[in-house]
Amino acid sequence: MIAAEAKVGANASAPAPAPWDPVAEGRAIMRAHPEVSAALLESNDAYVNWRFGEFFKARGLTPEQVAEFKFLWRTFYAPSFDLGGVKQSKFSAEDALPQADVGPRLRALLAPEGLRDYAEWDRTQIARDYAEEVASALCFTDTPLTTAQANQLLEAIAVATPKTRFSWENLDWAAADRRAQEILSPPQRTAWKNVLNLARANQDGSVAQKAIRDLTPTK
Repeated sequence: MIAAEAKVGANASAPAPAPWDPVAEGRAIMRAHPEVSAALLESNDAYVNWRFGEFFKARGLTPEQVAEFKFLWRTFYAPSFDLGGVKQSKFSAEDALPQADVGPRLRALLAPEGLRDYAEWDRTQIARDYAEEVASALCFTDTPLTTAQANQLLEAIAVATPKTRFSWENLDWAAADRRAQEILSPPQRTAWKNVLNLARANQDGSVAQKAIRDLTPTK
């Protein structure tokens, strides 16, 4: 009886576990596994090169400026994963900036004109993605997409993309489709239709997710 009471007393006096810190936990894992850290860094930079390489060239950014952009991107979009489906950790390959510091650093890097160009480039990323999908599907056919057609198709999707921050539920794929019918030859339209069906499925999924979020009570 006395032993049981002593055990209860010890448990009651034990300090509460520290709250879970996803950033600190992610950094601890990165420090323990430098090979994972290096792979994450390489993967992030490869993605930024693919997505913004032409933007870097158009803006004439120096290697130092490109490195700064990549660092800010990695900081802001550091991936998060569930560990065992219980708790989430945020993984960064380096000691990142506080989120609040990313915006000011990006504004200092690109200046007002560069920021406008960046926002437009980011907004129209979806247009480049889907134009590339169509071009890839037609690459080894008898009717490959010409450079002029690819640029026109990209423009058609970009015009249908919301002028503010991109959101799936507001993209006017019907308008993009009407313009695509004028740009593409009959054999090419099959590839476009396949891509269009995928895009609309993604859009429907986004609308459904938004409806669920709107119906879910906030804590």
